[in-house]
Amino acid sequence: MTSEPEAALFRARLGAEVPRWCGPGARVASLSGPRRHAWSFQFDLVAEASTGRRHLVVKVPRWEEASTLEAALAAGPQESTRREHATLEAIAAAVAASGDGGLAAVAPVAYLPALNAVVTERLAAVPLRSRLGPWAGAEGRQAELLNRAGRWLRLYHARVAGAAPGRFDGAALAVELEGLAAAAARPPLQAALAALARQAREREGAPAIVGAGHGDFNLANVLVTGDGRVAGLDPNLVPGPLLQDAAKLLTDLGMRRVRAVTLGRAGRRGLAAGQAAFLEGYGPADSGLLDFLRAVAAARRGFEMKERLAGRPWLLRAPAGAVLLRYAAAESSRFAG
Repeated sequence: MTSEPEAALFRARLGAEVPRWCGPGARVASLSGPRRHAWSFQFDLVAEASTGRRHLVVKVPRWEEASTLEAALAAGPQESTRREHATLEAIAAAVAASGDGGLAAVAPVAYLPALNAVVTERLAAVPLRSRLGPWAGAEGRQAELLNRAGRWLRLYHARVAGAAPGRFDGAALAVELEGLAAAAARPPLQAALAALARQAREREGAPAIVGAGHGDFNLANVLVTGDGRVAGLDPNLVPGPLLQDAAKLLTDLGMRRVRAVTLGRAGRRGLAAGQAAFLEGYGPADSGLLDFLRAVAAARRGFEMKERLAGRPWLLRAPAGAVLLRYAAAESSRFAG
């Protein structure tokens, strides 16, 4: 919060809602935060009720035009935030109806227009990344978690994202990739991005299953509960080919630092088992399109690495920095064919 009066008003507004969520007489026992995330501010709220304590999360989205908490609160209700809450409701309903005991969902509590905030139950879980060893998929338990992640994503696509036959917008993707290639300034990565841009134009109008994808389905946004159930976090509702979500998860799995620093030589067998488990859980997919989207995801990951390293030029020039970028370009080329 930017001031004590503003913090008091924020707490008072939440306090007025807590009895509606938790029953008469319920009150705010504690409120901590905000924690700044990439696109949101988050608070931890503990509500005291006659039935016990409830641990809730209050999320206030932020964006380029409202990058501070004060600006985000002053912006008023946003349709995108309302849609996020509705999506969480749809996911919870889909998971409940699926009967799949290996899946979980972040339970939505309310959308507060006055604060443009989404309130959810705190799911007692950790990111999937923290449950994977160096050679992801090498052990049966890791493979099962990745299989469940695939099942969760398939359910999301089928029941929430509105999966439907459509056409691949290769021209728009080509423009994005050409822009990244122009800014890459590293020959291997630049060449990989330019080649993908050409392929994207060749794929213009090709059949694809499209919908409102998750947009950021990675190892940090897949959660694992204490009993091993898997849930997705923070759907961004990004329109486009739905296989982009699967491509992003597979790329995140394959480009972890432990593999990047060995140019992909480390843990090949375990990685293959983990990726196969995820794809088995996800089910049938257009393998040609998936490979292309994996190449795009790897190239984007390489560009993100380059941007992060650019802030530390000594590291960009160091052997380790060059290895990371070379590995990203190699991974992209491998799936591009």
